[in-house]
Amino acid sequence: MKINDPNGENIIYINERLRNKIDKIPLYDITVIDAPAGYGKTEAASFFSKEHKGEVRTISVLSSSTEIFFYDLCDALGLYDSGASVLLKSIGFPKNDGQIAKIREIIKNIRLQDELFIVIDNYHLVSCDEFNTLISSLAGNMNNKIHFIMIMSYIDSQIVRNGVESGNILYIGKECFVFTQDDICEYYRLNGSDIDEEESNAIYGLTKGFVTSIELSLLQQKVDIKDKIIKNILWDRLSDKTKERLMLLFIIDSVSIKEIMDFKISLMTEKELLLFMNTSYFIEYDTGKCRYCIRDIFKDFLKEVITDTEKESKRGILEKAGAVFIKRDDFFVAYKCFYEIDEWEKIYGSKPEFHKIYPVLKAENKDFFMKIIKECPKEARKKNYYFTTLMCLVLFFYNERNYLIQYPMEIVYDIEEDNELNDMDKANYLGNLYFVKGYTEFNNIEIMNGFYRQALDYSYFPVNGVTSKIPFNFSCPSILHLYHTEEEKADEELTKLVECMPYYYELSGGHGKGADALMKAEILFNRGEFDAAAILCHKSLYMSDSREQYSISVGAKLLLTRICLNNGKYDDFKQNYDSLSVKNMDFNGLDHEYIVLSELAKGFADITTDNAKSVSKWLTDWETVENNVNIMCMSYADIIYGKWLLLTEQYTRFLGISGELLGVASIFSNEMPKIYLYIYIAIANNMLGNKDKAVRILGTALDIALANSFVMPFVENYTHISEIVTSYGMDMKYRDFVKKIAGVAAKYGAGVRSILKNAKNKDNFGLTARELEVAKLAAGRLSNKEIAGELFIAESTVKSTMKTIFNKLDISKRQDLMNFFKEK
Repeated sequence: MKINDPNGENIIYINERLRNKIDKIPLYDITVIDAPAGYGKTEAASFFSKEHKGEVRTISVLSSSTEIFFYDLCDALGLYDSGASVLLKSIGFPKNDGQIAKIREIIKNIRLQDELFIVIDNYHLVSCDEFNTLISSLAGNMNNKIHFIMIMSYIDSQIVRNGVESGNILYIGKECFVFTQDDICEYYRLNGSDIDEEESNAIYGLTKGFVTSIELSLLQQKVDIKDKIIKNILWDRLSDKTKERLMLLFIIDSVSIKEIMDFKISLMTEKELLLFMNTSYFIEYDTGKCRYCIRDIFKDFLKEVITDTEKESKRGILEKAGAVFIKRDDFFVAYKCFYEIDEWEKIYGSKPEFHKIYPVLKAENKDFFMKIIKECPKEARKKNYYFTTLMCLVLFFYNERNYLIQYPMEIVYDIEEDNELNDMDKANYLGNLYFVKGYTEFNNIEIMNGFYRQALDYSYFPVNGVTSKIPFNFSCPSILHLYHTEEEKADEELTKLVECMPYYYELSGGHGKGADALMKAEILFNRGEFDAAAILCHKSLYMSDSREQYSISVGAKLLLTRICLNNGKYDDFKQNYDSLSVKNMDFNGLDHEYIVLSELAKGFADITTDNAKSVSKWLTDWETVENNVNIMCMSYADIIYGKWLLLTEQYTRFLGISGELLGVASIFSNEMPKIYLYIYIAIANNMLGNKDKAVRILGTALDIALANSFVMPFVENYTHISEIVTSYGMDMKYRDFVKKIAGVAAKYGAGVRSILKNAKNKDNFGLTARELEVAKLAAGRLSNKEIAGELFIAESTVKSTMKTIFNKLDISKRQDLMNFFKEK
């Protein structure tokens, strides 16, 4: 790397690792210098020629013509032995083993007074098996003071690699050229710019030790001309085709050679591609990912170039990029590429499975999806009925209810008026559309059921390709939470769901199997009928597991976890609670949705035991809750978030947002979160001393829950509301209900206390509180007598306790005890 010397001298900085390698070149007949463009290979050869004795001749290979290269080599050798040059030219570039052997002997027989180093720059342009065989056969066999230094951007020859591995060829690779943080500090210092460790780390993070990038960073520090230098010295010298390739690579982020060949991104051969990728200053190879990408130092420049390029000029680039993203199943980014150049047919003509789009239905992407729905010309929308049907689901997940009424009806009209469709295709399109329409009416079971029946009347085949791979319950662990939307009508809603689900199962191929059994189990649980609820949970688990409906099984396991709190069985509680965690499963790219499902389930279990510390961090902040869950299960997450605020004594904060939380629950008329939230509002007011208001608001929760006899929201929070719920004990309307709450809460509270006590014992390595005290004192090297005095107990008690401790911890002596606590 060149240094800006004030005296104008051409000084090159070489790091110590590279210098040590260069010093070994005279010891080898053949040296290979292998690094991508921009690492300073030519400068390293120039440094060698200045620092070492002997003559250096450089052959710059400018094309892939092996004949021109060979004649240049012959002329270079002819300066020292004209006869050998004539003989070599008469043979020509070697094409077989006989010619290789003759050329080898001629070169070996050249005799020189001084060392000669022949540098072949850009050797990769002419690299081939025949010449590589010649070079490898010369390695270690010359003995005539001739040395070859082959400079290349990449090794594509196993023959050369074998010579390197055998130790006959000196290899100077990319790792020798890459600058460390210390190298960067020294290079900056030599250029009159001192930087500290933090600055050198930052430069290394940006450049990854790439020499050219470090030079650009230095120039940018001196004066803000980095982009101008990139443009004038590097970019403007490139052909238009090369510029297009670099812009395309920037847009698609990274690519492998196989991907380029498989996707037919380029018309180049694989060898031409390797040459291009490994010789461009702009491109680096990520060895960990085995992919090529644009270097970080050039990304801002390329982003600006693409932004400034007119739409028509970059149409071909964006079309290719969109096609790549489609093949990668990255449909959202593909649509952005196509949208920028008005390629509506490529957007609407795509046929993604919905679970490939579902993960990107985030709030920040809503505006873009609404654009491709609202701005699409009618001509592109017609004929592409699969995609327009998927857009109905997009509207549903973004809660665009008004548009969701109009949009599907327009699609129905288009399908019915399409004379080019045969009857079967027309019926299947309508069947899919009515199925999706039913899906979007999930919180109105009667209307949902009507659409499913209509879909069955039309569709010749199951329509499970539309929604089968996304969680049936939208990542919400409670079916009751989703489908109980009318006060006093939980049983009626269950009946409707039981009637509806067979139609849904038939249409979807068993998607959501076990949901109806789970909803019934939840109703029974909330009435305090724990045994009956447990039976139905196991039925739901059997049904869901048989169809790999993980989202339903998580809901059933959560309910079993809550049931265990009533019976106080710690081992069962722990087993069910642990089963809520996401296992190593393939979720078809929907990992985030299933992680959310798992953490919502665990979070709900945590708040029922007042365990605020275990709630996932994202569930403790309103903004991250909104960013992680969809609108359908937002109010379920709010139950967890609201209780967490109470457990952490943030009463005023909770009351400040309680209206917003109730508003979210009202979007789909979810009744269960309303009960919990009104209970929470009552608790917060009571804790702030507003008891009369707390009693009044608790009455609202009682009114919602009374008709369905749902006692569990009150039971799970009984330790916080016992003082105020008794105010309704003499009221005829609530008396029996409040009495039932108190009765269930008595047993439930005992079960929770038993489990928490057992959990604490488990946390204490299975030792009782007294045993733990004794164990820690013994581990601190106290004798039995000293422990007895410390705890005011008999020495014999200490002795028997120590025996128990040894048995529980499976150890035999005090040293083991000390080691045990040291490890813990």
